[in-house]
Amino acid sequence: MHVEPFTFNPFMTNCFLCHDQGEAVLIDASCDTEAECVEVMDVIKEHGLDLCHLLLTHAHVDHIFGCRFFEGQFGQRFKAHEAAVPFIERADEQATAFGVEVEPPSVPTTLLAEGDTISFGDVTLEILHTPGHSPDSISFVHRPSRQAVT
Repeated sequence: MHVEPFTFNPFMTNCFLCHDQGEAVLIDASCDTEAECVEVMDVIKEHGLDLCHLLLTHAHVDHIFGCRFFEGQFGQRFKAHEAAVPFIERADEQATAFGVEVEPPSVPTTLLAEGDTISFGDVTLEILHTPGHSPDSISFVHRPSRQAVT
């Protein structure tokens, strides 16, 4: 599994493009500007990747800035834990509290839970529910490489 890390937005939030054998997942579309979103798109195009899944570790405002952009580009919704739904529904309130603007993602139609898996290429990521920082926090674990995105 190849991991392309990015750091975006005024909060310096990480975004990860993970790929294997031409397929990819995007975890936390934290890109706040069109230029930041295009930076991710350029890597997707450079590697000729098919983006299979849009994922959220949690739905705090700094992790969802670019969600609508990627939903529009790829015609799919982000997948998240069920506890993310209230955060997404109140994203404008979160943004106002931090003095920023956000166009929130669509409410997920696929909700992830402990033990679910996400596959792309020859990679399978296991979902762990890891509340603490946020009640909706999940981690994506690749056991063979002992890597996790949290």
